[in-house]
Amino acid sequence: MRLIYTMIVSLILLTGYQHTYGQAKALLPGSVKGLLKDTARNYILRTATVSIYNAKDSTLLNYQLTNGSAEFNINNLPLDVPLKLEVSYTGYALLEKPFTIPAAAKVFDFKTIFMQMRDITLEEVKIRVPPISMNGDTLEINPSAFKLDSNAVIEDVLRRTPGVQLWGDGVITVNGREIKNVYVDGKPFFGGNAKVALQNLPKQAVQKVQVYREPNEKNLLDSTLTMNLKLKKANKFGMFGKISGGYGTDKRYEGDANLNIYTSKMQIGIVGASNNVNKTAFSADRLLQNSTFKGVGANVDYQPDFRATGITKPTSGGVTFKYDFYEDPKWDNKNTLSADYFIQHRSYENTTLSSTQNTIGNADQVYNEYQNSDLQTNNDQKFNTRYERNSRKGTLNVSQSYNYGNNEATNQSITNSLNNNRDMVSSNTTESKNSSDYKNFNFTAEYQRRSWDYPRKGFPLFNNLRANYEFALNDRNNESSNLSDFRSFINTAGNRKINRQYDNTVNDVNHKLYLEFPGVDDVIKEDGFRNIDIVLINYTRLNTNKNRNGVTDLDTLTGAFINNDYLSNDLKTDLIEEMPELRVQRSFYKSLSNRFNKSLNISVSAVQNFTSQKSRSIKAFQNIDRSYSRLLPKASISASDYQYGEYYRSLSLNYETSIQIPQIWQLAPLADSTNVYNLIRGNIALKEAKTHSLSINFNHSDQKTKNAFNLYASVSASIVNAAIVDSVKIDNQNRREIFYANVNGQRNLYGYFEVRKAFDLKAGQLQLRYYSNINYRKTPDYINGALNVSNSVNNDNNLKIFYSFKDKLAVEAATSFSPSSSKQLLFNTKYSSKNYSNSLSTSYNVTKRFNLSSNIMFNKSTSSNNVNVNFTIWNASATYRMLKGNNAEIKLAALDLLHQNTNIINYTGANSLTTGTQTVLKQYFMATLSYYPRFFGTGK
Repeated sequence: MRLIYTMIVSLILLTGYQHTYGQAKALLPGSVKGLLKDTARNYILRTATVSIYNAKDSTLLNYQLTNGSAEFNINNLPLDVPLKLEVSYTGYALLEKPFTIPAAAKVFDFKTIFMQMRDITLEEVKIRVPPISMNGDTLEINPSAFKLDSNAVIEDVLRRTPGVQLWGDGVITVNGREIKNVYVDGKPFFGGNAKVALQNLPKQAVQKVQVYREPNEKNLLDSTLTMNLKLKKANKFGMFGKISGGYGTDKRYEGDANLNIYTSKMQIGIVGASNNVNKTAFSADRLLQNSTFKGVGANVDYQPDFRATGITKPTSGGVTFKYDFYEDPKWDNKNTLSADYFIQHRSYENTTLSSTQNTIGNADQVYNEYQNSDLQTNNDQKFNTRYERNSRKGTLNVSQSYNYGNNEATNQSITNSLNNNRDMVSSNTTESKNSSDYKNFNFTAEYQRRSWDYPRKGFPLFNNLRANYEFALNDRNNESSNLSDFRSFINTAGNRKINRQYDNTVNDVNHKLYLEFPGVDDVIKEDGFRNIDIVLINYTRLNTNKNRNGVTDLDTLTGAFINNDYLSNDLKTDLIEEMPELRVQRSFYKSLSNRFNKSLNISVSAVQNFTSQKSRSIKAFQNIDRSYSRLLPKASISASDYQYGEYYRSLSLNYETSIQIPQIWQLAPLADSTNVYNLIRGNIALKEAKTHSLSINFNHSDQKTKNAFNLYASVSASIVNAAIVDSVKIDNQNRREIFYANVNGQRNLYGYFEVRKAFDLKAGQLQLRYYSNINYRKTPDYINGALNVSNSVNNDNNLKIFYSFKDKLAVEAATSFSPSSSKQLLFNTKYSSKNYSNSLSTSYNVTKRFNLSSNIMFNKSTSSNNVNVNFTIWNASATYRMLKGNNAEIKLAALDLLHQNTNIINYTGANSLTTGTQTVLKQYFMATLSYYPRFFGTGK
């Protein structure tokens, strides 16, 4: 670790600091300030754009928008260097003033700057679009103001824009606030993923980049930050894509292709891919997102995954389509139809060797050793459509998805069970084959009526009505065989061999209806309710599940399969859930134009849950009629403080209750004797579990244009009364019978913390990201009749440091530490495991066409009952771009150079520790040739 961070610090010192006008610090000491006024009427000019350039080469150093008092104060500027101040404001002439910040004073004060209206001497006014400006409430970035390579894309522009941060995990922040949506001409671009637009659209095709707040469709009092790429008129039509193929050692191959065409109203994309190097994607959008022209940064979605389990060989293809009936849609004026089709054939193979240790007494532990080999082939097809219609009067969204496929699987496993002295007490060998086909259909329709801007007509209860209906149909037919051979080394009379066949059909139908009536307070005309919102909500769910299972066993005397009367079954379960809710809420607001905005929201709800559960079966003990009725209160309080140009903070506190009713497989299951080591018995006397949950969330984000700092923290805790837990009986052959029981005392505590900090250097940028989560769980259960309580802690810590220098160098160092432990209070035993990972990734552009990349990951795994495992994964590649537009590429890659890749199994459960290894991708070398067809209109 020390070596990694020493390398990074050295790189920063060599490349970033030495270019900062001879200074040894990243943050420069100079600053400039002033006040803007109208020259004729002495008005102050708020939100004017003030930009500072290096006078020598016109490089943009920093910018700022004047505050509510028309003041600006720009820091981090060099001393004793000729600079230029440029001020732009709608309706006023562009103003330029040269200046130099004296080293002695470190501050240059323009005091009051008067600007001249443009229509006074129009023929003499110099007009130029600034790099950044405000147009009303919209921040606008002008790509043409940035001097970049002719093949630059919009992502290159944003990397050079003050206040914009492109984080390594794909998050985009502008002045500290996260961008939630990235549009092109007001519309999602080929699935809406930001990478597709930012890494494919060329700089010269975009007229301006707009950043604005877009109202939340479900709550107009809320909003999200949106980025829109407004195309030039000549670039409303375009085409881009990729054709790529590679072959390597060990018969490794990969190939993918996509072609995407867009017009002012339509988008259509065709994609396809095939490989045997664990590059997996499950939608056409995902394939497109990971084959962009720019393709910078680490990509974990569609690359050879050396940490994935097994070897996957997918062959995929698909089509995406989107049509906008309006050429220039707005948030309140959209009419869109979209559809996509995806087909995939996937084969998978994996071998697992693992061992699990359990405690069953004060000094008594048992061990299970597993050998498992799995082969699968899957054919899957998906077809989705969605229609969206938004207006100021309301929103209508209708979507459907259809999924069809089949699966063939073969599994062979051997389980050896050992006692506390590591003597084998039993073993079980199974061979199973499974063939299944499935059909899933989902339909959703959502409607929301709005009446904020229109006279309220009709019954007030229906003002701003929100309704959501969901329908789901799932069918599965499954034929399988299972050959189980159990051998006991203690009592051979228990040896048995079972050859069993299954023919199972499942039909599941689900209806959900959600209705929300925010206008209850309009119905009540009492003065006391005028400042309080009263909302009536009702949630209804209807579920019908039909399960038909035909089971036969091989008669060793006749050689024929005969019906198993116990396991063969016809079961139907109906569930009706009704949840009316009355919510009372109050909001408080306080704001000052261009200064601050504060809010406080309080909400209290009374929810009544009515649930009816009815099962009918040819087995009398599965004929169950039950009903549940519970009051489930909820409450929340949230506050936000938005100080323009300084920070945004929010804090929320939420409390809610919920119930979990026992399912038929917990109440009265059919025990299948082939599940030797996990035979489920059930408990007809189970009651519902009730959970009380409390969560706290805090968010802080800087609103400054330099060195942004973001922090997010959340804590949630829950208490479960009458929790449904395992009651396990383990015999002297380590065979388990699992019953279920209700026990009080289950506790859960979860915490998450994330901090981001960016440092803008003269010639580069440094990003720090640390995130951590911790999960504590107190779990009571029964083991051989004794009540045990297990305290489990799982923790995951990650630190990433990313440094970039101009367009030449990118370096990322990362470290992760993931410990887990569990302690059994009854037996005074403890299990623990720790997983470590340290990595260093570099990408160096030797020239504009030639790139060298490398990443190395050091892994370590330790546990309380196993030796330490250490292995290193090292990958390297060289890429050369060709042709005028850099749109042809040849890549040579060497993967797992040290041939050490290992997939480690190492984790703790409430009363167990599991360790082992699995099949993984191993060393290979590959050459890949790619071509990126690109056409974006005339570009004029």
